[in-house]
Amino acid sequence: MTTNWNGGKAKKDPIATKMETESRSEVQPLGEALDSLIHGNEIVPAQIIVEYNLSVDQFILELLRHVGGNLKQQEIVRYTGWSASKISRDLSRLEAEGSVGRFQLGREKVVHIPGAGPG
Repeated sequence: MTTNWNGGKAKKDPIATKMETESRSEVQPLGEALDSLIHGNEIVPAQIIVEYNLSVDQFILELLRHVGGNLKQQEIVRYTGWSASKISRDLSRLEAEGSVGRFQLGREKVVHIPGAGPG
């Protein structure tokens, strides 16, 4: 427990507490965690971000790498549960820095890591 500004007791974040009590060797490999996310098992992006100390941008890049470098934008929305607008903003930022590219495929946008090639 930590003390908050008014002297009361503040609750600790349960995910942070879990990280403090587990050793790094007990955490499943990142690839397995991403597989669990993709297959709809009981894991959420926030757990992966905390356990592997990733930023949201790093998480998106790791997800893209894990699936071979290409993914429909709507699949990222589906896997993460985040809103389409949040994903679009995150991808716009990654695209502006050159970390990802996007192209239109019919009515869908496909996100790719440069070098992985479109499609």
